[in-house]
Amino acid sequence: MENVNLRELIESGAIKKAGQVISVPITKINGDGGKYDGQTYKIPLEYLYYNEQNGRIGAELSKYEAQNGTVTPGHNEEYNHAIQQMIVEGSPAATKAMEELKRDIARKGQGIPGYVLNDGRVIDGNRRFTALRMLDQDDYVVEPQFFEAVLLDDLDLANEHDQSLIKQLELTIQFGQLGKEDYDPIDRAIDAYKTVKVRKLMTNKQYAEYADVKPSEIDKRINEAELVVEFLKFINADESNYSIAKEMSLDGPLQDMVPAYRKEIKESPQRAELLGAIFVKLLQLRVSGGDFKGDFRQMVQKVVGSRQQDDFIDDVQEQADIVEESLGTEQVTSATEVVSRLKTDPEAMQALADAKEVVEEYTQKAANQGEKDKPLKLVSQAKAKIETIDDSVLTSLDTDSKQKLVSQVEELRNELTELLRLIK
Repeated sequence: MENVNLRELIESGAIKKAGQVISVPITKINGDGGKYDGQTYKIPLEYLYYNEQNGRIGAELSKYEAQNGTVTPGHNEEYNHAIQQMIVEGSPAATKAMEELKRDIARKGQGIPGYVLNDGRVIDGNRRFTALRMLDQDDYVVEPQFFEAVLLDDLDLANEHDQSLIKQLELTIQFGQLGKEDYDPIDRAIDAYKTVKVRKLMTNKQYAEYADVKPSEIDKRINEAELVVEFLKFINADESNYSIAKEMSLDGPLQDMVPAYRKEIKESPQRAELLGAIFVKLLQLRVSGGDFKGDFRQMVQKVVGSRQQDDFIDDVQEQADIVEESLGTEQVTSATEVVSRLKTDPEAMQALADAKEVVEEYTQKAANQGEKDKPLKLVSQAKAKIETIDDSVLTSLDTDSKQKLVSQVEELRNELTELLRLIK
């Protein structure tokens, strides 16, 4: 089906009004009062299709295309069916949730309306649209299914300004005051990255405002997304196949990396080498198992940015090269394929085992160095605090306070004398 025009179908009577009038959280560029009327319509499913620019759908579509080839978004049942499968079969929890939503809508109706563009693109309401498609495909359901939605007939994704308004609407609904189901953390990070950094539809501040979070949180999300992209490059995956990071549950580890990435890695001349060393450890944990908190987090916090960092990079570089070479024969398309390639390559598995030993060695070295540095750090802190004492305050102390201060200074002097004796 091509060239759908929902407004014309409404005017011809092919699409009927539904029973709700809602408040639309964006304003029109033109029109009476600048507001949408909020009238909902009962739209036959055949006139609708999924929005590939939606954050969650875009991430899953990249995975599908990596494994099955490109599909054309639009009024194309192969495309709609592929997206439906991604939403329904993304995980056992997703399958269960969609079956529950399907049953709920069958009993009670759709309830909350969605939003669509004039060409039938579903801007909001993908899970409800999917549940209705599932009902329509159910042999035991004989009633025709309709998606209830507000028509945003003046917006077009071919227009950059309209893209910004559509994203504003999506953020307001998905992340803002309406409190809908939250995105997966990786999807959330990628959405901020693509909107602010890649497509430049909004500034960091604007995105934060519509998502109802602080700008510093958007900074963190963008940094996490940059790490996702770097990881995908390292494992020889399509840089847009973000679902691999989700499948490998990398949100926690990458969030742990963000402070070190911003401070020590992002602008470092050794950026690639350091990221490679860290990603080898990530892969080792995912392939062979281990304690993220005890292993990965300790490495990031203690080794990155320490005196041991340069030696650490040198000592793990060979293992990183072997692992990268093992994954570099053909582009990987899934987390399962990453693990399979590494596990079937004895040299790569040995490199991961060697990298584990190197990480443990340098984590311990960094911890030992930290213990050695503690006395100097504590004395420096004590000296700095003493230097902040205002001489003029001392002269204004009463007799009792002076006596107490003298007593404490004498105790401090004795402690310092003993410290000097031990050092010498």
